[in-house]
Amino acid sequence: MICMGELLGYPTEMRRIPVIASGKPVRQGDKVRMIFDIMSEAKAFDRWQREKFYELERDFASRWRAQLMAAKHADMAKLVKAALKISDSPKTINDALAIAKKFFKEAASVSQR
Repeated sequence: MICMGELLGYPTEMRRIPVIASGKPVRQGDKVRMIFDIMSEAKAFDRWQREKFYELERDFASRWRAQLMAAKHADMAKLVKAALKISDSPKTINDALAIAKKFFKEAASVSQR
């Protein structure tokens, strides 16, 4: 959608706001504006802020928390390190960030070959 607009001569402004579809054009004076319905994600987020949850959401969250508690995080870390061929062991959050940057830099150089 963004590419199509660019190709049609409508440059995309980079203002750190989401690009959303399905707006309705309306004329306001001599200008055309876009009106958007509230997205379902925004409605859900608003509900959650007011602590209004659907039963399905409560069930999902409950199961997710139980899975996190039951997970063997050390085993998962070993598996991921082996799969991604990471030999370093971070001691701080900055160490972890450096490892991640190194991994993605190497992955990007491999994909460009």
